Amino acid sequence: MKILELDLRAFGPFTDVRLDLAEGHEGMHILYGPNEAGKSSALRALKCLLYGIPKNSADNFIHENKALRIGGRLRNADGSEFAFLRRKGNKDTILSPDGKPIDERDLDRFLHGVTEESFGFLFGIDHEALVRGGRNILAGKGETGQSLFAAAPAGRTCAPCSKPSRPMRKPFSRTRGSSRPSTRPSAATRNSGRESPISRNRAGNGPKRRKSSARRWPSGTA
Repeated sequence: MKILELDLRAFGPFTDVRLDLAEGHEGMHILYGPNEAGKSSALRALKCLLYGIPKNSADNFIHENKALRIGGRLRNADGSEFAFLRRKGNKDTILSPDGKPIDERDLDRFLHGVTEESFGFLFGIDHEALVRGGRNILAGKGETGQSLFAAAPAGRTCAPCSKPSRPMRKPFSRTRGSSRPSTRPSAATRNSGRESPISRNRAGNGPKRRKSSARRWPSGTA
């Protein structure tokens, strides 16, 4: 899914502000500005557009609850597009551009099963979530990987890998100062009562190597 447009009609500090994000095939758009410019409000509006405006939303300080409106236009991987509006309410909160109710399932085709929680962790991390994640990392005594993997879509955690039940046995020992394996059986092999394949072959018990039948051409002959 690609976000082509975010229409901040009446939400938070915005009134009739439209963000065109359609340019570029798979490009990245950066929204920047000073403090209190509305960057976090725009991110919050995007979440509310896709998943609904919370009942206790604090973004009604300019526009009253029944007047809150966010618009957007999405594009799927197959090229199909979906334009809609989101209003605050308990039902029929997704509207067509002309204000008629739309089935929620029409939007689900573009979300591809990504839940609101997963979207927040993976695509919409705000300052509050970063601070909370940093505290979790510190509480985990520096186990950064485990804390980060806790934000996976399925909500799974990254548990430490268990140790193997027994160490792997090496068939040959390595001589000191040499990079080539020694043909002398290791202690594990000797204790098991078996000979190593190389030792058995040198003792004549294994398959013998066939001698080459090629002969050197006599010198001085044509």
